[in-house]
Amino acid sequence: MIRCFLVVAVVFLGIIGFRSDVAAEQVTIKFSTLAPKNSGTVYETIKKEIKEQTNNEVQFKVYYGGIQGDDYDVIKKMKLGQLNGGSITAHGLGEIVPEARLLELPYLFRNMEEVTHVRKEMEPILVQKFQEKGYIHLNWYDIGFNHVFTKIPITSLEIAKQQKWWMWEGDILYQAIYDALGISPVYLSLTDVLTSLSTKLIDAAPAPPYAAIAFRWQNKFSYMDERPISSSFGAMLVAKSIWDQISQKNQLIILEIFKTHINRATQINRERYLQCIVALQQGGIKIVRNDKKSDIEKQLLAAGEKTREAMVGKLYSKDLLDKMLLSLESYRKQHPESDILKLK
Repeated sequence: MIRCFLVVAVVFLGIIGFRSDVAAEQVTIKFSTLAPKNSGTVYETIKKEIKEQTNNEVQFKVYYGGIQGDDYDVIKKMKLGQLNGGSITAHGLGEIVPEARLLELPYLFRNMEEVTHVRKEMEPILVQKFQEKGYIHLNWYDIGFNHVFTKIPITSLEIAKQQKWWMWEGDILYQAIYDALGISPVYLSLTDVLTSLSTKLIDAAPAPPYAAIAFRWQNKFSYMDERPISSSFGAMLVAKSIWDQISQKNQLIILEIFKTHINRATQINRERYLQCIVALQQGGIKIVRNDKKSDIEKQLLAAGEKTREAMVGKLYSKDLLDKMLLSLESYRKQHPESDILKLK
């Protein structure tokens, strides 16, 4: 029953190509991820199951640890055919489908339940847009929220402006939030952050707790803000050009494998998000508590609203923004208790 439903769903969405299931030559999907090889076994499991369940007709080759570069590099290589797929962060997804960054708007979402609700409603629109751009959306993944990491506690906007903030080079969404706050960031690629922290080129950065640990940034900071900035998520994409070389039967197999393992990994990641915060605290990171009555809280929320409006016509339409905000408002009416997670 589940298999039949999935077949109907993916054909309806146009994910499965209309081609005959004739014997095909072996296809190798060259896939990139920023995740270190020792960070988990999910990709190795996916690799093994794809090989076994497609009778070796599809191979899944993984490049770990960002050795193929950051999102910009991976997307460029996918266009050139040097790579066929990747685990792309929200930042990179926005380079392909700008509307995807609706799900990453700063100082809007309070918790993962809100993110999940809104994303579920927006998913059909976004998945279709990815396909129109030549990419097959295999699955979303979450790693929690981005938080502010600093060397001193940020208790006012004035103190924030005195810090040297990292911004992912070319990220117009974060440029907008920095502009709204009156902050001039330092532009760097993701792979240059650790070195720049060591040389004191930067001393403040937004990051999910898991990434702060995985990329070894945590030893360079002393504080983390309790209030989340934005959802930290991404998606598994495969170029439609190679997807169309795979038989319908094997396409379905791959979709099921990704759905099973990435959904499971996402649930683990959400739990790990909290575990990482505890680990950061045990390692000496202090939490700067969220105070709803403070001036900086009001300034952050105002900056978030200003950013949302500034991105209309650049990342998304006003209609799409309103649709997303209406979905969020509906969730909050049904769940009046929805709030920022209070950290211990």
